[in-house]
Amino acid sequence: MPPGPNGSKMYKMNYTKITIKTTNAATEVIAASLHELGFDGVQIEDNLPLSPMDQERLFVDIPCPSAMDDEAAYLSVYAESAENGGLLIAGDVRDMASILGNIEATLEEWAAFFDVGAASITVSEGADTDWINNWKEHFHSFSIGDILIAPTWEENINVAEHRYTLRIDPGMAFGTGLHETTRLCICQLRKHIKSGDTLLDIGCGSGILSILALMFGVARVLTLDIDENVHDVVRENCRANAIPPDSLPLIIGDILRDETLQNSAAAFAHNNESGAGGYDVVVANILTETLIPLAPIASGLLKAGGLLITSGILCPAGDDTRIVALTTAMQSAGLDIIGVDHLGEWACVVAQVKRVCR
Repeated sequence: MPPGPNGSKMYKMNYTKITIKTTNAATEVIAASLHELGFDGVQIEDNLPLSPMDQERLFVDIPCPSAMDDEAAYLSVYAESAENGGLLIAGDVRDMASILGNIEATLEEWAAFFDVGAASITVSEGADTDWINNWKEHFHSFSIGDILIAPTWEENINVAEHRYTLRIDPGMAFGTGLHETTRLCICQLRKHIKSGDTLLDIGCGSGILSILALMFGVARVLTLDIDENVHDVVRENCRANAIPPDSLPLIIGDILRDETLQNSAAAFAHNNESGAGGYDVVVANILTETLIPLAPIASGLLKAGGLLITSGILCPAGDDTRIVALTTAMQSAGLDIIGVDHLGEWACVVAQVKRVCR
């Protein structure tokens, strides 16, 4: 990644991007050599399809145009531009000509052992705001049923045909509504939310599910995430939708391992006017590996008849292994499976706490 902003609104950092066109076979060795030359990180672009593990772990939120694999790969490194025309690398200002010479020598060396392809080098310059905002050109307003989801920077949107309009800027957090898992959760919340419900959003990301839940009529929402970066993102998205930030309390922490956090979440649910303990709905759009141990914790936080809405379950080529593992864990935790929906290669499982029979 190129260097990011330093937090000051008055400062704008310029950076230089050096890109090497090579082959998939040579990416690892060239990337390692670039690291030895002092570059902190290497960005790799190729047309190789994502593996099931990559898809599950990366949660690609903004779909990329698909393309046939042509064996070409592009490796890019970034460095802050110095005033004398050089680059700041590993704390030292280095001459551009010597940097390019070292890269060229590295490519020639590896060409004796690997097909390095074109091995061409291009240099471009930009400002930190460029790489922070470039992804936004791929995110435009879209509909999910009677809900219009629009980025905060898009103007002249048509809200007339929709009952709900959500303005969203995910920033560095997951959650635009474009990803299949998010869409599945939104549809289930739209189906099941009742006015006055209390909801727990585990792994809230941009806050998209919690903000929509408030629009659908929930009375109280608690949001949780392990990433400290989501705090400001959630607050900004609340403001973009005229929702007082205080109405969407956020706790940063790991509910699987933090017993104090589990107790805090339980206390929040009990502090309601009806006096009934537990959440009406718990939603979790996270990895299956986390959903399985989360099942008994979520079950304990729900009231009788309460719903657990989960997604983030990858089912490549119809493989339901993860669904079976999750539903088994849910049933062991005292939950009944009431629905499994699919969208693309992803699934959403909805379960309900068994009602107490009298």
